[in-house]
Amino acid sequence: MHPYAEDLFAPHIFAPPQEEIACILPHLVWPDRTLHVLGRRTHGQNAIYDLVDGRVLKTGRTTSFDEAKAMIIVRAHTNIPVPKVYMVFEHRCSTHIVMERIDGVAHREA
Repeated sequence: MHPYAEDLFAPHIFAPPQEEIACILPHLVWPDRTLHVLGRRTHGQNAIYDLVDGRVLKTGRTTSFDEAKAMIIVRAHTNIPVPKVYMVFEHRCSTHIVMERIDGVAHREA
């Protein structure tokens, strides 16, 4: 692992406290009822939900810890606008990323 990796991949991001996860879990029961859907990938593999506090929740079968790590690296080492990752956790065999909501145009619309 690179020397900077420990700073980038802080424990509170990849092993968040249970009380922080507990704030998100109620939304995972019926996300379409409690959260505004910002986007979906084909075949329902992933969805992005607005947490209405400046953060979004990305969840789905293809969401991964590696995706969150890549986002953190790109944000730290480039000028590409990438959301800040606040936490990543697994629940019921799915990975969930809580990240900053940024304004812009969806890549498929660009």
